[in-house]
Amino acid sequence: MIGAERREYIAMITIKLLDGNARKAEGVFGWGRTTVKKGMRELATGIRGIGNYSLRGNKKTEEKIPQLTEDIRVIVDPKSQADPHFQTTFAYTRITAKAVRQALINEKGYTDDALPCENTIGVILNRLDYRLKQIQKTKPLKKILETDEIFENVDEVKRKADESSETLIISIDTKAKVNVGEFVKRIVEFVDKTRLLLRLVYYPPYHSKYNSIERCWDILEEHWNGTILSSIDKAIEKVI
Repeated sequence: MIGAERREYIAMITIKLLDGNARKAEGVFGWGRTTVKKGMRELATGIRGIGNYSLRGNKKTEEKIPQLTEDIRVIVDPKSQADPHFQTTFAYTRITAKAVRQALINEKGYTDDALPCENTIGVILNRLDYRLKQIQKTKPLKKILETDEIFENVDEVKRKADESSETLIISIDTKAKVNVGEFVKRIVEFVDKTRLLLRLVYYPPYHSKYNSIERCWDILEEHWNGTILSSIDKAIEKVI
């Protein structure tokens, strides 16, 4: 969406969720207050401003460098977490725009001259629904000494999996503790039956929000619409 259509959408969301407060909309969603206020005026009066976008010469960086969006996601996703209350589809990331830019150079082969500045990278991250601020509610309450080392291992495993056409990554969320030995019995039976090589990689304790599966729950909850998943058939029916 662009222009008046986008402003109308922004205005409706601001009115519905934030009592029409443009300042809150800027803080929560990253929308400019001027745009929010203009959208609410247009919504109230029914008079839309018209912009001739076809005459605007400068394209977005993502249009100039089509691969850039995918490369940024590959770098940022492993270091991002879902909204802990599932109120938005935004992902809060612990990597800065400066670090993303440097990673694009170091890991993806971009040259310094080919990339936009750090501020533009931050704007692109916002457009991709990443939020660079980590609010207090999303910070883990505890951190063990091995946390950073475990995250490095997770990132390395994901990188190797992405490079292999024969490897599939599956994100799983569980609240139960996973013990060693006979308590992983069903997984062992699955491997024996399918003859697949399965590798389990765990996030650090108290950091489950960084698991990419966490970002699916708000979408699934809306899709389920309060349905009680009381059987396997009902669960499969609602997921498909």
